[in-house]
Amino acid sequence: MDNKFQEYLKQLIDSYGYDAVVEAARKLTSKPLPTTNALVHEENLAATLYQLDTGIADILEAGTANEEAYSNKAELQKRARELDTEIQLREANAIMEIQGTGRDAFVMVGDKKVALTNDTSRDAYRRTASQELRKELGEIEAELVKLDIGLAKSKDAYNSKVEAFQGIRIKANLQANILAFLK
Repeated sequence: MDNKFQEYLKQLIDSYGYDAVVEAARKLTSKPLPTTNALVHEENLAATLYQLDTGIADILEAGTANEEAYSNKAELQKRARELDTEIQLREANAIMEIQGTGRDAFVMVGDKKVALTNDTSRDAYRRTASQELRKELGEIEAELVKLDIGLAKSKDAYNSKVEAFQGIRIKANLQANILAFLK
C-alpha cells in the first residue's frame, strides 16, 4: 500500500510540481503541512552544536569532581586507619603503665597516684590516654560521612548530565538524519 501511494504521489509531483501538490494537500487537510522541518534550520543546528559542546564540558567537569572527591576519600580513610592503629598502641601502652593488680591497681599521672580498682576506671584511663587521637578520628569519620553524601550528590549530578546529554545526542542524530533525507 505504501509503495503504491508513494508512486502515485511521485507521479502527481512529476505532473503538477511539488508546490501544487503541497498546496492541494493543504487545502484538503485542516492541519497545515510543513514545507521544511524546523529542526534543520540553521539556528537550531547551531544551538544543537552548542548544547553538545556544553554537555560534554559539563560531563567532564562532573567526572573530574567525582575523581577529586574519591581521591580525598582515600586519603581520609588512610588517615583514619592510621589513627585507629595509633589509638590501639597508645591504649596498649596506657594499660602497660598500670601497676599492681585487682583492687591494688594504680597508675601514676604526673605526681599523683590514681587508683584503678575496677574495669570502668581502667577503661576511662585507657580512653583518656588516647583522647586527642579519638577526637581527631571522630572529626575524620564525620568528614568521611560528609564526603559520602557529597559523592552521592555529585554522582547523581553526573548521571543527570549524562542523561541530558543523551537527549541532546538523540536530537543531533535526528537532525543529521533529516538533513541526509533532504539531501
